[in-house]
Amino acid sequence: MKNDVVTLDHCLWFNDIQLDFYFCWLMRNEKSPIVQATEIVCTLVTHEVVEFFTVQCCTEAKTVDTCSMKNIDHYLKANPDLLMKKFIFFTINKRNYHWSGWTAVNPWVQIARVLYEQAVAEGEEESYSEYSDYANFANGLISCDGLGEKGPEDARCVIWFLNLASAYCDMAIENKLKDFNFWNHTTKTFYMLGCSGPFGILDVKNDDRIVYKILELHKDV
Repeated sequence: MKNDVVTLDHCLWFNDIQLDFYFCWLMRNEKSPIVQATEIVCTLVTHEVVEFFTVQCCTEAKTVDTCSMKNIDHYLKANPDLLMKKFIFFTINKRNYHWSGWTAVNPWVQIARVLYEQAVAEGEEESYSEYSDYANFANGLISCDGLGEKGPEDARCVIWFLNLASAYCDMAIENKLKDFNFWNHTTKTFYMLGCSGPFGILDVKNDDRIVYKILELHKDV
């Protein structure tokens, strides 16, 4: 596959079924601490996230996409502890000819950061003192694309997904998730649930409001 990227002589193509099978193989040892700390979002869900976000954010003609809403809702309800993972892998298929992806590293640290900074602003940092050492943990997004680097604009759909996961997590903590029915939402209101949250505010004109930053890896990685 690396030779394909360098020479652009594509001899092998992976589809979503093959990737999901490989992901299941990687996660086969449920007793492994690494596996327990990792979530690989299946390609069905990532495809639905990308499609739903792209239509609602980047196109003028908004469509009613309850199928994507249903699949995203089902996944997040089944994984209320998603943001507690150390690594979340999110794959993206571009026009059926190129796979890339993102890795969210320690997303829980970002939530701790936001909670502590809000507590400091309100003079209540003692109540959240256990979150004060968040800076000791690496956190952010890692771009995984053999064809080149990605920027904040490319990460918007992942930020939206993480914000939405945070909203579901809040509902689970407050014991309200079982009462949440996505059918009561329009595509617009469901989309808005992920537009603002601990990972940033999605503004098509200003990516500086995305606070979950892209990590820079060493050149040898």
